[in-house]
Amino acid sequence: MIFFFTIISYIAIFIFAILQIVLFFKIWAMTNNVEEIKNFLINRAIYNETNNQTNSIENITKNDDDISPSRKYTRLSDGKKLYVQYIVGDKYKCLDPDTKEIIGQYSLSEIKKGW
Repeated sequence: MIFFFTIISYIAIFIFAILQIVLFFKIWAMTNNVEEIKNFLINRAIYNETNNQTNSIENITKNDDDISPSRKYTRLSDGKKLYVQYIVGDKYKCLDPDTKEIIGQYSLSEIKKGW
């Protein structure tokens, strides 16, 4: 009978050890996503910032001459493709179209419409 409980204890300890190893690698993988978490928080802060501005997304005119969110644009300095995501004041918050990461803030004179 004692032998039976010993075997059960060893099996339980083995399963617990395997689960601890799996948990370790899951936590390790989560720490590799710090860049994604940072970009998520920045995007959320930009969204909150634009909602408090008078020149928010809802107040932007939809002319072809204006820069509107979710449109394709090119950075004049190096020809990099980008999307204008938000407009805050006179600054245009731009994303990389491939990675969806924030590239930076640009004025109208630094970017042009189209790729």
